[in-house]
Amino acid sequence: MTPKVFISDPNTNQIFVGVAGSEVVPVNLANLTLGEAINIGGIPAGMALSRDQRLLYISLSNRPALAVIDINNWQLQDEIRITRPGDQVAVDWKDRIYIGSMDRNEDIMVYDADKGGVTEPIPYHCSICYRPLLQMSADGKTLFGANRGISAATLASYDVSGEVPVKLTSRSDLGSNGQDLHLSNDNQHLYFAVGGGNGTGYDVAQIDIQTNTVEGYMEIGAYPRELTTSPDGTYFYAVHTSGHIDAWNANTLVQITQYPVVGEAFDLMTDLSGNYLIAAFSNALRIIEAEGTLVVVDEDSDGISDTIDNCLDIYNPEQLDSDSDSLGNACDQFPLESNHKYAQCAVELELSQSRFSQVSTDLATCQINAQDKAIQIEALLLEQVALNARITELEQILGTVTPTPVITPTPTITPTPVIGDSNWSASTVYNKGDTVTVNGITYVAGWWTKGQEPGTTGEWGVWKIVK
Repeated sequence: MTPKVFISDPNTNQIFVGVAGSEVVPVNLANLTLGEAINIGGIPAGMALSRDQRLLYISLSNRPALAVIDINNWQLQDEIRITRPGDQVAVDWKDRIYIGSMDRNEDIMVYDADKGGVTEPIPYHCSICYRPLLQMSADGKTLFGANRGISAATLASYDVSGEVPVKLTSRSDLGSNGQDLHLSNDNQHLYFAVGGGNGTGYDVAQIDIQTNTVEGYMEIGAYPRELTTSPDGTYFYAVHTSGHIDAWNANTLVQITQYPVVGEAFDLMTDLSGNYLIAAFSNALRIIEAEGTLVVVDEDSDGISDTIDNCLDIYNPEQLDSDSDSLGNACDQFPLESNHKYAQCAVELELSQSRFSQVSTDLATCQINAQDKAIQIEALLLEQVALNARITELEQILGTVTPTPVITPTPTITPTPVIGDSNWSASTVYNKGDTVTVNGITYVAGWWTKGQEPGTTGEWGVWKIVK
């Protein structure tokens, strides 16, 4: 693989890589596998995602167009025609696309679908327009830009919340020969790498985006080139020469370590967890264990963290969601009908069953004082009846009816267990009437249960001894 440009998918642990040969390839970082390559009909130069994070825009360095890929179904869409070949790309809150010009190098094109094409509201040959480096704020209402490769290195910000961009700030005191511009992933700081450094040495300034003031410097070394930060903004990574990548604590501005590498990386990015640093070299992508410590929980082992997985218990690394209702096709009984009234039934059924088990446990282990005990038990029994009715209703909707009776607890005496045969399993679902043996004693389930061990649920519990 010969990478040209890449971007992270903010919803899954994958990246999209533009490679030499006019292709874009998805890379699953969980298992380091390549997806299907799409030929985009040109050499990729810059990338950005639409505001709904469904469309991937790719500028082309060899012709005046933006390639468009729907990342939900991984299909190439109709391209967008622009006036010149493009370079870096950014998208604002109204889905207007800002593209640095590749051939003229002195202006920024703005594609506005509502206006039917490309406009140029940012003045030609503006202070940041020479091969511009572009970054967009998280809310899509502030565009940050810097010029590249010339003196003086100029950094500016524009309010793009209205119809016409309005310049907010501009500064040309950060050195010369701009190389890379990075807005921290926590949307707090800007970092502008220039060949000669931002201060007295070969350093990179940490700039507060609210006040446009320098909060401190990191002495990177000759010559600062590529920058990125961890997802929470705590760690800062930089390239200034071949042979290593530097890691810094962005809170203390103190260098932590260096990662030895072969060659010089020309682009950097971290994964969603911050545990890995992805570096692009002329002939490969390399993944480095970084400074992050976030524990990623992935119950179904599909490479998608449970915090963003649209099907928690079903393996679906593609995360397809045809109706965009945040419930993946793999677990959505109505994948083509957004927010169908029964679409969340399976999720609700699981939650109801879990709560039913908890209520049953509370009944069995109720330790409140004698005065309140009757009131507490009555309340739990009422909730249990309601949950039982809802579970039955949901199972009927889903076509998997498992009748569960209304529970009328009968006090029982639990004898001291004796050692004997056992066939109960904590991972098995038991319905009313199912029997199991534990330590030689046979129990019968009074209603749906899972994970509640016979002999431990007490007189009000789900398990009764078979007499």
